[in-house]
Amino acid sequence: MASPTVAEMDAQLQAAVLLLDNMLAQQTVATEEDAYVQILESDFAASQARGARLFRSRVAGAVSSGAAVLNPLLTAYAHHVVGVPERSPQAALDRIYQYFVDNSKSIKSRGVTYGSIASFGSNKGALVRLTVDENGYDLEHEFVEAKVVTCIKDENTGAERYREVFELRGGNKGVDSLDATKSGALRRDFTAKDSSTSLLRNSSFSQYSIAASFSAGRAVLAAADTITGWTMNAETNFALDQNTALVARDIVGDTTPTSLVFESGSTGTITQAFSVNRLKLAANLPYLAELWVYPHASLTTGTMTVTWGSQSEAFTLSTLTAGAWNQVFLTRDKLLWPANFNVAGATFAISIASHDQEVLVDEVRFGSMEPFDGTWWHAGGSSAAKFLLDDTTTITDSFTASDSKIQHWLWRVYARHLPHYDDATGITAAGGRTLTFNDNGGSPDTITLSTGDCTSDGYVVGQTLTVASSSSNDGTYVLTAVAATTLTVATGSLTAEGPVSATTTLAAGASIADPT
Repeated sequence: MASPTVAEMDAQLQAAVLLLDNMLAQQTVATEEDAYVQILESDFAASQARGARLFRSRVAGAVSSGAAVLNPLLTAYAHHVVGVPERSPQAALDRIYQYFVDNSKSIKSRGVTYGSIASFGSNKGALVRLTVDENGYDLEHEFVEAKVVTCIKDENTGAERYREVFELRGGNKGVDSLDATKSGALRRDFTAKDSSTSLLRNSSFSQYSIAASFSAGRAVLAAADTITGWTMNAETNFALDQNTALVARDIVGDTTPTSLVFESGSTGTITQAFSVNRLKLAANLPYLAELWVYPHASLTTGTMTVTWGSQSEAFTLSTLTAGAWNQVFLTRDKLLWPANFNVAGATFAISIASHDQEVLVDEVRFGSMEPFDGTWWHAGGSSAAKFLLDDTTTITDSFTASDSKIQHWLWRVYARHLPHYDDATGITAAGGRTLTFNDNGGSPDTITLSTGDCTSDGYVVGQTLTVASSSSNDGTYVLTAVAATTLTVATGSLTAEGPVSATTTLAAGASIADPT
C-alpha cells in the first residue's frame, strides 16, 4: 500500500497544476482561431472555419478537464496527508483547508487588489463588502474583474423605502473555457437592508414600557422602565426620543419611530442576549452590525463599544459628525464570521462611556451579508439622500502581479481557495547590512537586521521563512511576529549566530511554492 510523504503529496499537487497550467497556456488558440476565421477567403472557407472551430473546441475541452486531474489528487491528499475519509472534492478541500491552517501550510496568493467602492453620485447610502474568510485570508475564488452595481428599483418604482433593489453584474463571459477572464455573473435581487431585517429584537427601540409620558418628544427613563428585548445597566442612564430630526429613519411599518438616548455623564450599556430572539447563526455566513449614531452637536469626547459574542470594537465618537446621524459599520474583517465570535451565552451590546454630551442610537441591524462571485456584500440606505433608480457604481478588482497557478486552478475548478501568502522581497546579508540569529532561551527566537524594513518588504505573520547560506540556521520556519528590523519564530528554533555580514539570505512566502 502506498504511503507518500507530505512533501511527495505537495510535489504531486505542484506537478498536477503545472500540467493544467501548461495546457491553459494554449488559450492563445482563442485569439488565433478568431484571427484565422476573420481572414478566410476561398472556395473552402466554410470547411476551413469548421476545422478551426473544431480544433478550438477540443482544446477548450482539454482545459475544462481540470477536475479529472485534480479530483483524485485531492482525495489522495485528504487520505494520505490529512488522514480523513472524505472522497468528494469539496469535502476533501474542507479538510485540506483546515489542515493547512492547523499546520501553517500555504500556497502562493493570487495577489488580488480589491477595488474601492465609489459613492452612487450624490446618494449617501452605503455599499460595503467583505473580502476575507474566517482566518483572515483573502477570498481569492473570484473573477478578478470590474463589477457594476445598479439600482433597479427604488421606493417610487416598486421597492419599499430604504429597501432598494440592485443588480450586481460581472463582465461578459467568454464563449468557452479558453476565455475565463469574465464571470458573466448576474444578480437582480440584491436588496438594501434596514433594521426591519435585523436578527435582533426591537432594533429601532420603538417597543417599550415606561412610566413617564413624552414631553416635547422625549421621555426620561426611570427605574423599572423597560425597552423590549434589551437590558439596561441602569434605566436612569437613558431616555427615548421621538422628535423627527432625532430619529434616524422612518422605517416602513414602524408607526412610532424612536431613538435611544445615552445621557451624558454616566456609562450606559444596553444588552440583548442572542437567545432573546432565538437567533440561529449559519457557520458559513458572515454577520455585519450596522447602527446609526447621533452625537450631540457640542460633543468633544466619548467612546462607543459594540460587542457581538466574544468580540468587540470601539469607536471614538469625536470622529463622527456631531449634530447629525452617522451610519456606522463594524470593520469588515475575519471577526464577522461566527467561528470568531460564537460563545456560550452570546450577547449583542452597545456601551457609551466618557461622553461629555448625550448620544443617540437608532436602527441597530445585525444580520448576514449577501454573496456575489466569492465575496460578501451589504447595502444600507440613507435618510438624507436615498438610492434612486439607475444609480450606478463600478468596483474594479485587479491583480497586483501575475496570477498564481495552484490557487488559480482551485478557483477555476472548484470556486475555492486555500490559505495563501504573497512572496516577500528577499533579504541578503551584504552591502553593510548584517543579520543576527538570536536564541532567546525560553522566549521566541528572533532574527535582527541592522538596516531595512521587513514590513515594507512584505514579511507578514504566518509566512514560511527560508534561511539559506548560514552557518547554523539553514531551514524553514514560520513567522510568528514581524517588526521593521526583527523577525520572530518559535522558541528553540534558532542557534545563536552573527552578526553575519555576507552570503546569508532570507526569503518568505508560501510553504508550497508555485510550480514553474
